[in-house]
Amino acid sequence: MAVDTELGFFLNHGTSTHQKRDTLIDIFSTRQPFTFGEAVFENGGSYGPVTNQQMDLTILLEGHGFFNIDGVELDVGPGTAVLGYSEKLFTIRLIKGSPSRLCWCNTGELSIDNSERQSIRELPYSLSATPLMHTLMREGLNMGGGDSSNRFRLRNSLGESIFNEYFYQAGINLEDSSIPRPIARAKRYIEKNFHKPIGLKELAGVVGLNPRYLLRLFKKHIELTPTRYLWKIRAEHGIDLLHNSRLNIGQIADRCGFKSSNHFSRYIKTRFGNAPSKLRANSHKRFTAYATGQAKEIKY
Repeated sequence: MAVDTELGFFLNHGTSTHQKRDTLIDIFSTRQPFTFGEAVFENGGSYGPVTNQQMDLTILLEGHGFFNIDGVELDVGPGTAVLGYSEKLFTIRLIKGSPSRLCWCNTGELSIDNSERQSIRELPYSLSATPLMHTLMREGLNMGGGDSSNRFRLRNSLGESIFNEYFYQAGINLEDSSIPRPIARAKRYIEKNFHKPIGLKELAGVVGLNPRYLLRLFKKHIELTPTRYLWKIRAEHGIDLLHNSRLNIGQIADRCGFKSSNHFSRYIKTRFGNAPSKLRANSHKRFTAYATGQAKEIKY
């Protein structure tokens, strides 16, 4: 059975996407074991069948393959992360004719209740792998298979983190899938192009809607007008740059689509209650290396 990989059943029992995501982030026990692996197939190949309960997160880095998860077959291309939660059958069949490379994080049987199992089943089977997923997978692979207590705990922390990143991203996708597709497209367009001027007519043209109809639908589903959402995103990026860069206020204003440094300062003070300079100073009081110029960037 072919499956739309963006499909997620998110309306079951009236449970919100936030609740499902938050519940899943707590499913792993303290000693839940995780293993990492990577394999290259020069001309097709297969993995499995695995017939016991298990959960596997696989990133297909190169090639093309078919994943079977308890009878559901997924057609998977490169750059895709697949959540393989199975109770009876899990297999991977890689297509012949070109090399395939994949990496995975696997954990065995989960001590979870029926509601948690149902929440996992309601997630999308696959997503585009995020940069964080790639990073966590790489670090997990670098840990190797040593069994010292420190290595074991660190590897398990990485494993838990990569699954939680998938749960988090799946929750975002499900939230977007619950609103009309043109509105989701408009929202993503704003998030990608916030540093540019974006008018209502331009946005309506991008998603193929009448401007008035777009305005009404956007406000209904996002609870903000497109313009207010645009300034919200710009402000959030501005705050991030205040905390995590040494750019001056004018540079931040320019990068975030504000008309001037004064415009940025007025907007930030109105929205957050303090001028950008004060927000920056307060956020780095503990970081003397940053204040003295020894550290160029602070990430936290």
